[in-house]
Amino acid sequence: MKYLKYLICLLLIPFYAHAGVIQSGTVTQANAKKSLVDGAAFVDIAVDLSAYASSDAAVSHKYEFRLIDSAGKIARGYIGASGAGETLSGTEEITDPLFDNAASWNLGTGWSIAGGQATANNPAINVRVDEYIANSTGTLLKGSAITSALTAGSMHLVISHIKVGSFTSAGTHEGYATSFDIIVRLYGIGAGSAGDLQATVDSYSVKQVTDCSTNGVHILSTKTGSTQNWAEIQAGFNYNDVSDYTYQILVSGAAGSW
Repeated sequence: MKYLKYLICLLLIPFYAHAGVIQSGTVTQANAKKSLVDGAAFVDIAVDLSAYASSDAAVSHKYEFRLIDSAGKIARGYIGASGAGETLSGTEEITDPLFDNAASWNLGTGWSIAGGQATANNPAINVRVDEYIANSTGTLLKGSAITSALTAGSMHLVISHIKVGSFTSAGTHEGYATSFDIIVRLYGIGAGSAGDLQATVDSYSVKQVTDCSTNGVHILSTKTGSTQNWAEIQAGFNYNDVSDYTYQILVSGAAGSW
């Protein structure tokens, strides 16, 4: 009989561990737009979370949100209000976003800057034009590059040493990444194809995202609080997991939640 009880307990562990989960799914790194910085915590995952939104006021928040990286590390907090719409800081992170001063940039072989443009002429794969700039840990950053010509090869944006997009045609190209420490980080545009990139870039801007879209939600640090911080970010949590994430929404206080 004691062995039967033991077996039943083993079978119930997964149930209790996930009993509070009412929605879950997977999220790519590109779609996991998350601000982990204190005072401006939010998440926007290309899934409409507005049905779970409440208020940023000090009321009882019904739902908890978890973002789990591919190693099982968790960032979690309580769901507050919906975002008011994606909002960017007025502060430009790039020293020379319009390519007016070549001395502001580190030029890889095959790149040049003149006349307000950065030009790629067959740089080797991953060779970049870039700047190194410091940011606060957890800041969500949006990069936007305007290319007036891209006649061969492919390019990618780089934010906080993370490749956040790849494109093969001229136009406006965007990507997001979360700054993962306060040391100097690279913001640049790189060759995505070996030895065949021909492109002209007119500008590259990087700015902090200070609020999320109306499909995203603010994250609060306590169930009844109003502070827009994450409740917990486990040590080793991957701020830009190229192996993607899973997410969970739980009823606050239910089995399996904190």
